[in-house]
Amino acid sequence: MISNIGGDFPYRMMELYDKLNLAQSNYGRWVKSNLLENYFEGLDYIIIIKEYSKRSPGQQAQDYLLKRRTAEELALLSRTPQGKELRKWLLDLKDEVENYERLTHEQVLFLIDLIKVFSFVTHQEAAQTAHLNTFVSDGIDEDQGNIYARFHIMRNAVLKISPEQIKERVQRFYDEENKLINKTKRRDILAVINKYELIGHASFDFLKSIGKPSEVAIKVMDIVFKMAEKMQPNMKQSNKEDLFDKRVPLNETIIKSLVNRSKTPDQLN
Repeated sequence: MISNIGGDFPYRMMELYDKLNLAQSNYGRWVKSNLLENYFEGLDYIIIIKEYSKRSPGQQAQDYLLKRRTAEELALLSRTPQGKELRKWLLDLKDEVENYERLTHEQVLFLIDLIKVFSFVTHQEAAQTAHLNTFVSDGIDEDQGNIYARFHIMRNAVLKISPEQIKERVQRFYDEENKLINKTKRRDILAVINKYELIGHASFDFLKSIGKPSEVAIKVMDIVFKMAEKMQPNMKQSNKEDLFDKRVPLNETIIKSLVNRSKTPDQLN
């Protein structure tokens, strides 16, 4: 309904005002009493100058870029049917963004960071450990022997990597019975079948470890997997400097979270 230009202040005041179907001649007074006197510049909005012929032909008029929350509240303040409809649209849009059904610029960059971080096997392992630790701490009063087994049953079911599913995929991949499955880790088997799938799995583990709902974690996992297949990042065992490779700068927020939750900082070398 209104354009989203991205960033922290994605909506234009003038466009919002037009959509609210308010009197053109009252724009300046309405903005003063509803925006300028109730919100903070730099926090809720920023000022820009724009040529706007509808109100002042040939003259420059003042426009503002609004935070999403500010736009929602101003839509409600208008007390018009269009304002209620616009606010509902903005709230629905917010839900779509939070559930990764509609990606913002910042979310795309976050997904790219996930791919970079989880291109390293040690980080994938740390993400699974972090997810396990979160799962165990959430079920702290339950029988610990059971809870570890339940974690792996749950994770295998969500990621579709039960022994039977892995065997079926191996057979499809090789088109014949393959005895290797009985003595090889599932991670290593998947690395042969489709190594980029592991990046998606690690993204799922990471998001679950920081408390994201399963629906969101699964959705992000699927997007990350498809992006990784397109990007084809170079997969390595660990992110460290040696004669052949330089250490790759990665998203520090993700790395610190992995360290805190996996409790194995050495694993992230």
